Amino acid sequence: LQTLLYEIVVAVIIGLVFGWGILRLLRGKHEMESLILTTALLACGSYLVALFAHASAPIACVIGGLIVGNKWKEILQNREIQEVNHFWHTVEGIINSFLFTLIGLELFILDLNASMILGGIIAFVILHISRFAANFLAFAFFPSFRKKSYNGSLAILSWGGVRGGISLALILAVANVPELRQYSSILIGYTFIVVLLSGVVCGLGLPAVMNAFYYNPNEEKEGLKGLYQRLCNKLNRKGFKYIVGEDSKGNEIITIYNPEVILDRTSDDGVAIVHHPAKAEEVKKLENPENF
Repeated sequence: LQTLLYEIVVAVIIGLVFGWGILRLLRGKHEMESLILTTALLACGSYLVALFAHASAPIACVIGGLIVGNKWKEILQNREIQEVNHFWHTVEGIINSFLFTLIGLELFILDLNASMILGGIIAFVILHISRFAANFLAFAFFPSFRKKSYNGSLAILSWGGVRGGISLALILAVANVPELRQYSSILIGYTFIVVLLSGVVCGLGLPAVMNAFYYNPNEEKEGLKGLYQRLCNKLNRKGFKYIVGEDSKGNEIITIYNPEVILDRTSDDGVAIVHHPAKAEEVKKLENPENF
């Protein structure tokens, strides 16, 4: 436990130092080469220092990236940020192609059998139930966080937890630890099955979950896809959806589709429709662009 806490705390400190340091270096820099090399210093430098300090290198990189990503809009232009992001997206695509090629080669040494496949499916179910529970607790214990969230945020965050290359890369590294080497095939096999099911079930099913909360006139209505869409629509217990659009300046805006669902409610006798002007404030709150 002490080792775990040490790795986490030291990694967070390293990430904070590198994050704020890189922000200071980015001030006044507008040449694309300088921006790219500076962000590369953040990734490589924090990783190497964390390894040297026997701390968690991924956590250090994540903390540093969060700091820079949340603050660099204050010191850089949108065009510069977009160009840097394009560069790193390209690097990400290249690295992912190599990673999944190596993952494919790794499958040749796995002994996939019925028990391992069943265990992987159970692990997938437990993992996503745990993710939903963690997100639910975050919404439950932080009311301000819940008030600023859109309808469906909990369902989308939980369903959108698709595992990928990072999970496989981490388990391949952990499996080489001497204490866990005898369980390496089980750990890698379970992780591979979870990642595969995440991509197939959650990845392919996410658009239908999004359609349950964001109006899409082209959503599926017939066949198995239509049935699945209707099941997903039951997740939307509040009954209203959003529409994502753009204003005259190209900024993204979110409005309520069919706001009458909120403004007009059935009277107590179940016959008349009563208009509630006070509910207009709720509509405005739901359309607040400061929400995520």
